[in-house]
Amino acid sequence: MAVGKSRDGGIDGVIKEDELGLGNIYIQAKRRDGDVGDPEIREFVSTLDSKRASKGVLITTSNFTAQAKKTEEMTTKSLVLINGEDLADYMIRYNLGVSITDTYEIKRVDARFFDTV
Repeated sequence: MAVGKSRDGGIDGVIKEDELGLGNIYIQAKRRDGDVGDPEIREFVSTLDSKRASKGVLITTSNFTAQAKKTEEMTTKSLVLINGEDLADYMIRYNLGVSITDTYEIKRVDARFFDTV
């Protein structure tokens, strides 16, 4: 479910793990040129606290600072950080937001063909 409106508390989406809503994963996305730092991780963890949530995914088109990664490791939340490179890998792997422009066919010589000639 997409959220991403003003006064959303920094939450851009919610993944419901079950129909009853007992397990939710909160998502925050940041499009930027500079790295995401420790303050943004702490703010996201605080937002998760306000939602009484234990799981979150923070996605950026850039990267995370070393201190941001340390903060992520130290939190008691189940927090996943996805940087721009990982995001691109996921997009290609799951055909999300990408389109095929060219397809290549690779061939090898079939030695069995020549055994029958």
